[in-house]
Amino acid sequence: MKYILLVVCLSGSTIFADGWQVQHDGRLLNANFVGAGSAKQVYLIVHGTWAHHEMEIITSLQGLLGERNASSLAITLSLGVSERSGFMSCDNPVVATQDMAVDEIRVWVNTLRARGFEWITVIGHSRGSSQVALYEHQHPGSVSALVLLAPAVWRKDAVFTRYNARTDHDINTILEEARSTTAQLIGPYPLINCASVLATPASFLSYYGESVEKNTPALVQSSTVPVQIVLGSLDEVVQWSDDELQRVKANRFVRVDTIDGAGHFFRDLYLDDVTDLIMAADE
Repeated sequence: MKYILLVVCLSGSTIFADGWQVQHDGRLLNANFVGAGSAKQVYLIVHGTWAHHEMEIITSLQGLLGERNASSLAITLSLGVSERSGFMSCDNPVVATQDMAVDEIRVWVNTLRARGFEWITVIGHSRGSSQVALYEHQHPGSVSALVLLAPAVWRKDAVFTRYNARTDHDINTILEEARSTTAQLIGPYPLINCASVLATPASFLSYYGESVEKNTPALVQSSTVPVQIVLGSLDEVVQWSDDELQRVKANRFVRVDTIDGAGHFFRDLYLDDVTDLIMAADE
């Protein structure tokens, strides 16, 4: 594991920031640890779609948590790329899958446990929230709580309609090819943020097929650990339906807060509001 040590002082607090790496499945995974406050409690932060731990919302959230004497570890999901940094590139074939994140979250949770952290709250943003929820669904009770910021929802018909509107290729035809082919790669086709890219059949089946649960409301409605969902009233990317909200609110472990005026990335002072909600939940 590599370390890059930085000491800064914010609002009278001393914050230690370390660059961490662990090896998993033949790849090096990157993360940034900010140490402050209790040696036993930590927040594990997972970014959104094909993003990384150095994007604005993640670094700002780590800083705000540190100002409140809370430690955090922000990870970059490998998406099948060793030592990945920055946003996922569309220049190379895509091997990433939605559920690949679950195994890497597990690795980082175990790393934190090995370093003595007992209370681990996992925070996800956007698609990262659905991956965090999938992790807890598959490993129930392995962490203390979840915080889901602007969590993604999955509505198959709407997703397929948008996909077919952006390309001459039919998503159902592509999924049938992915299920039946013996080729290592298919395409080039549109895939998530890529307008045209070669990808493994498993990637298409994971992101667009039925093999992996991607709908956050369905994943958390039976959770047995505390789940805090934070929505922005002006979110331009994700909108929850009244039915989805009612289903998750029926679970006594789930709390839903909406920040008036906030967009998908909770920019500026809205992220302060998010951090206050996170800290209040642990009091």
